[in-house]
Amino acid sequence: MNWFYFLFIYPLITNDECLNAHDIQIWNATGQKNFRDYMNTCGHQCTGNYACTVSCVQKIENYTTSCCNCFGSLGECTVKNCFMDCIGGDTPPCETCISSHCDDSFNQCSGLEIPKPK
Repeated sequence: MNWFYFLFIYPLITNDECLNAHDIQIWNATGQKNFRDYMNTCGHQCTGNYACTVSCVQKIENYTTSCCNCFGSLGECTVKNCFMDCIGGDTPPCETCISSHCDDSFNQCSGLEIPKPK
């Protein structure tokens, strides 16, 4: 495989993208509390499209782009692995599916922990 292709075409996997002062301030002020609301809004609006979810979350909460990339990946993961469980919205089967398929990668990417359902 051509290394140029690998390094510039495939996104780099990173960790703790939201653990900077700007994003932590947002997470602590409104982001954590409103997490399910904006993820549901962006999920319905974007149907798991990565770029759309990144943009949607950024418009709502104003996280940095690198942090929002983790939210975009979470949206993609949800559609890829949990579409049928989540088609009816934020239900217990949807939460269980996301928790088992997507939470760990979001937590690793962002450095944040997805809030538990209310």
